[in-house]
Amino acid sequence: MILAAAIGYVDFATGPFFSLTLFYLLPVVGAGWTGGRVAGVIVALTAGLASFVSDIVLLPQAASVPLFWNTGSRTVVLVVATVAIDIIRRDRDHLRSLDEQRARSLQLLDQGLAGPARQIAELVDRWDGSLDALRQALRPRADEIRFLAQDFSTMIRLQSGELKLSIARFDLTDLIDELRAELTSSHKIMLMRPAGPLYVLGDRPRSRQAFAALIALAAERNEVSVSLAARQSSGEVVLTSAARWEGGRTPGADEIGLTLELAQLLISAQGGTIDTTRNPITRTFKITAHLPLA
Repeated sequence: MILAAAIGYVDFATGPFFSLTLFYLLPVVGAGWTGGRVAGVIVALTAGLASFVSDIVLLPQAASVPLFWNTGSRTVVLVVATVAIDIIRRDRDHLRSLDEQRARSLQLLDQGLAGPARQIAELVDRWDGSLDALRQALRPRADEIRFLAQDFSTMIRLQSGELKLSIARFDLTDLIDELRAELTSSHKIMLMRPAGPLYVLGDRPRSRQAFAALIALAAERNEVSVSLAARQSSGEVVLTSAARWEGGRTPGADEIGLTLELAQLLISAQGGTIDTTRNPITRTFKITAHLPLA
């Protein structure tokens, strides 16, 4: 705004026969690019006012329709310029975000598939048992690859906005009970739940996908404890298990895994949150998820 006012003074100093509209574009475009559309429009109006004051002081006798028309048209051009530059900046940021998401998704897919693929290769190279036993050993790894591929597809659709969510009221306790009944045969799951229903707002099928993946992730090698409770304005699900990462590694932002990141995307798309913490002393890993109470 100061720069626009300064150009207005230069406009006054150079006289009425020099048009400085091109120079007014400098602070307007700069404000629109760095500060956004609102800031750019404010600077554009400041520039329009500065040019009007310059003209009216230099040519007070010309205060007529042509003067107001020239000032108005100049101001409109400046406003259009700042809106256009803001659209360009938003499009650039959006494309950059899409590129980062694609790169991140490919990295996660590579990390997720590397483990089971390596295990399959080692089994094939070292196996000296029966064919039926080999099939039984390979099936969990093949299922894991299939689930990862499905998760990857869902993540891409979420990031591109193609996955539509249907938000409705459902019983979170009933959902976790259903998952526990399905997963108990393959995982050790301890459940602590409230006596009655716990109604939350969300997309039940997508919430089911997220919590099924989280429980399977937490219980892959150890017993997992699942507790449900109502916390202020949200329903809370806490999963606790011994750390599943080999070598005692703490999962960082780059190692969080395809499954966990997918669950975070699914829950956040429903207005919820997921937090992960690890206790290095007890070697327990905790996942805390919240969905809005109905």
